[in-house]
Amino acid sequence: MQFMKLMFILITLSGGFALCAEEGAQSRGYVVYQKAVAAFEKKDWFSFEQHATEALKIAPVSFQEEILYLMGCHHFERAQWEKANVYFTKYLGSSPAPKHFAVVMEYKYKIAEHLHKALHSFSVKKWWGQKEVTNQVESLFNEVITSLPKHDLGAKALYAKALFQEEKGSFTAAAETFQGLIQRFPKHYYAACSFVGLGRIYLRQS
Repeated sequence: MQFMKLMFILITLSGGFALCAEEGAQSRGYVVYQKAVAAFEKKDWFSFEQHATEALKIAPVSFQEEILYLMGCHHFERAQWEKANVYFTKYLGSSPAPKHFAVVMEYKYKIAEHLHKALHSFSVKKWWGQKEVTNQVESLFNEVITSLPKHDLGAKALYAKALFQEEKGSFTAAAETFQGLIQRFPKHYYAACSFVGLGRIYLRQS
């Protein structure tokens, strides 16, 4: 009987120790998360990266989601477009209903624009390769279009994609994108711009 009591006490104590350890880990995770947020707000990027990296390992899942979002913003602020996109993509995959979904789509559109502008730079030609960046730009535009099929940003991304295709000489694809925009957003400002784009392409091909 005494043995059973002793076993019960030991099991109870071990469960209590485990619970305390778990609560301690969550508490440490929350503290690190707060430090990361404070560093982000101060734009202390070195400290932010340190605390954010640790928070992604030990903070509760809900805080990790926010850290992924802040990591994307952090890399965007530092003009590290590819890293920003990686973290924004991880953030979108971290929850079925991400709180910052619309904002992230705005960021992804802007990343596509920045990469587009960078296409003709020396660093792109030497280190990344134009084909790789071209594929990234179009992929980002497609992601925004698919994610926001009825939104103004979706129309903007469709138009930007069509111009991008036209610029690289893919006239048939550009015409199809212009036509798709007109059909999806017949009364939109970019629909009128797309009619102009179609006329320009037809003149080139005539």
